[in-house]
Amino acid sequence: MGNLSVWAAAAAVMLSLPAQANSVRVAVGQQRVVTRASITKAAIGDDKVADVRALSTRELLVTGVSPGRTSLTIFGSGGTEQLSVIVAAMDEQVTEREVSRVIRGLRGVRIKQVGGRLILEGKVNSVKEHRRLSLVRELFPSVINMVVLAPEVRTQVADALTSRLRQAGYTGVEASLVGPTLFLEGTVPSVDDQTKLSELVKTAGVAVENLVKVGNRRMVLIECQFVEVRKNRNDLLGVRLPLQITGKGQMN
Repeated sequence: MGNLSVWAAAAAVMLSLPAQANSVRVAVGQQRVVTRASITKAAIGDDKVADVRALSTRELLVTGVSPGRTSLTIFGSGGTEQLSVIVAAMDEQVTEREVSRVIRGLRGVRIKQVGGRLILEGKVNSVKEHRRLSLVRELFPSVINMVVLAPEVRTQVADALTSRLRQAGYTGVEASLVGPTLFLEGTVPSVDDQTKLSELVKTAGVAVENLVKVGNRRMVLIECQFVEVRKNRNDLLGVRLPLQITGKGQMN
């Protein structure tokens, strides 16, 4: 499986997965988005090692389930592609050391241990620092992240998330800032889309209040009945002949 220290050090500089990488490296509980130009179907070799879920026709979400190695086959308009999925173990004894290695250079972030749990505190002042912090969230899901983002960073993260949602086809959803909180608002066509959206938001690396609802499309059912009526010159619909009209304008 390899040493987790080596993997974490390498992951610290691998902030995003290249579009044409031939392997996907994740830790247990970590999620990684794989992007391709066109995806029609995907299959994972061993679902006990990793799970794969389609976010859109261009994005797959790979989640590490247990330590091991398996394959991911992607079917698209350009043919078939096979990737190697490597899931690393989470060694609790070296977690603090590895977290320290990954956040090295983040001067405003510090690690604190409370009741056997690791807590990240402080503040990040750039999108680059936020990406590094997001990597910690991915590699070490058990670490509690209480780091706050500078106002300008929150704005950039909101814009980037909105752009990514547009690319994934969620044109009716938008990320916006209300004070220090990032909200996700809008509607999606179905419950399945709402689930996919929730998975996509998890990769943003920041806590988001998801207020997206499933849109209600009202449909009106109209039943039409066609009746054939034959008539000639001597027949008038709704009138009985002959009519008797008096001098006072009354009809009998």
